[in-house]
Amino acid sequence: MGRMIDADKLIRRMRTDMDRMKYQYNLDVIEGMSLAIGYIVGSPTAYYMDKVVEQLNELLEEKTSDSGEDWYTAECLSEAIEIVKRGGRNEK
Repeated sequence: MGRMIDADKLIRRMRTDMDRMKYQYNLDVIEGMSLAIGYIVGSPTAYYMDKVVEQLNELLEEKTSDSGEDWYTAECLSEAIEIVKRGGRNEK
C-alpha cells in the first residue's frame, strides 16, 4: 500500500484551488480536477490492517477475559478480525 492521505483535506484543498484559480485555468483543467475529486471520493479507504487487528484483539481480550462466558462477543470479534485480515473479501 502506498502512503495514506487525508482524502477529505485533499479534496477541500483542490476545491479551494479550483475556486480561487478558476479564471486562470481553462475549463478542461477545472473539469480534470473535478474528475480527480470524483476518483478520490470513489476510492476505497485505506487503513493499517495490523493496527486494526491489534485494536480488535485488545477489545476481544477486554470483553472476554473477565468472565470467559461471553462466547458470542468473542465469536463476533474473532470473525471481525478475520474479515479485516482478508481485506474485507468474502473468502474463508
